Amino acid sequence: MSSNILTFTCIGADALMLSALHGHLQAAVGQFADQWPAPLQDCFDDWEKPFLASTSLRGETLRFVIDSSSGDELEKAHIQALHDAGATHIRVRIWYGQVGETRTLHYQGGKKVAAKAFPAPTLTEEEQLLELLLDGKEAAFAKAIKDGAPKNAVVDGAPLLVHAAKAGLGKAVSALLNAGVDLTACLAWVDEVAEVVQRYGGKNTPALLRTFVQAPQADPAALWRSEYVLRALCDHPELLAVLASREGVDVNAQIRWALHPEQVRGSLLFNSVDFFKDRPDVLAVLETLGARSVAPPAMSDQRRLERLYWQERDAGTVAELVAAGVNLDTPLWDDRPNSLLGNVMRHPMMGRRPLTLANELLASGASAAFWMATDAFQREVLTSLFDGEDLALARMVDVPLRDDQPFVPARDAGLIVDFMAGLLAQSLDANMTVHLCVRKLKGSGMDADFRYTRLYWRGSLLGAVALLLCGRG
Repeated sequence: MSSNILTFTCIGADALMLSALHGHLQAAVGQFADQWPAPLQDCFDDWEKPFLASTSLRGETLRFVIDSSSGDELEKAHIQALHDAGATHIRVRIWYGQVGETRTLHYQGGKKVAAKAFPAPTLTEEEQLLELLLDGKEAAFAKAIKDGAPKNAVVDGAPLLVHAAKAGLGKAVSALLNAGVDLTACLAWVDEVAEVVQRYGGKNTPALLRTFVQAPQADPAALWRSEYVLRALCDHPELLAVLASREGVDVNAQIRWALHPEQVRGSLLFNSVDFFKDRPDVLAVLETLGARSVAPPAMSDQRRLERLYWQERDAGTVAELVAAGVNLDTPLWDDRPNSLLGNVMRHPMMGRRPLTLANELLASGASAAFWMATDAFQREVLTSLFDGEDLALARMVDVPLRDDQPFVPARDAGLIVDFMAGLLAQSLDANMTVHLCVRKLKGSGMDADFRYTRLYWRGSLLGAVALLLCGRG
């Protein structure tokens, strides 16, 4: 689960009360809530498992940072507890890790107030730099770094580069990289930093990544298990070889899954399509290193089917997955759940593979129940078999396709026939009424020739299939 990071800035005139609160916070730094002093536990007892990252007290300004679950909500009771502990003004900056966005709230007397009502806090130069990042003021931050501000400052328990990386502030990251920030100080956050180095490092990216790869204090085996590090190094395969040469590296080790850090996703070669599109230069390095395609100890049905969809290495066939007990109707894609069969028909088809895969799924028992209604079939199936724009005849012509062959009606009509037969076997109504718009294509077969009148057709499903196969020329 993604986390939220909350930065609390409390201002109060009662030095004794703020000092007492700071004492509780200091005792809790680096601990989860079950190890916090009782007053803090009582304040946040409704949160899942908050972690106190850091705290500081300067004059009338108390700051502390809590890393919490994305499901934890900031409530009035939390604010009131801080007021009762001596904070007259409270500012909370919440970074929502799941969406990469920041929200800032201001309170006085238990009520939300405008930002201008919040007094200027007492901050060190380093904390002021972090404030610029938290406010998203990248230009001001970049100027400060260029003018000599401490680029390697550690604030709230992490270097400035880590804060900028987590917030996705590209200009701030670039400013720090251009200023020669110490990357070795960021090894504890190598996933986040490797990703932004690859994205914003520019022409210096290879040299910056080499800093990670060759750092004496780095754990080379851990670097090889980092998805973000390997994705970056795959763009510079010579660095893969450098990392592999370090003691303790197993090129067939299981990689930590970035989306689900508690899981592994197989060896680098097993993920070759996803990580580097099977580029020959990377494959050559891995072959020299003796790399093997090693699957993870366990994979969910969802993951197996997604790998089949993307034609990943050693994904197997539909028949092999069925033999292994995989449920073909398992929903894929967490953001838009749909079965593999439903996903195959999501886009207008120009090649043979989508129909071939759909036929294999239907023959193996995958359900097409979601297409049985007329409106669903018209919207989702015909839109894919035909061009989505006006449902004109699909542009299944001799055009270059990556990892596929173009659909040629004279050769591949059987794919359409088999597909329709598979749907009819699941009780699709052959007499349903559908509608099409037929256009004459240009000689290239790529675009409609608008010199000719469009022909609108309405009739039976089987008539539409006949048009698809024969209504050309």
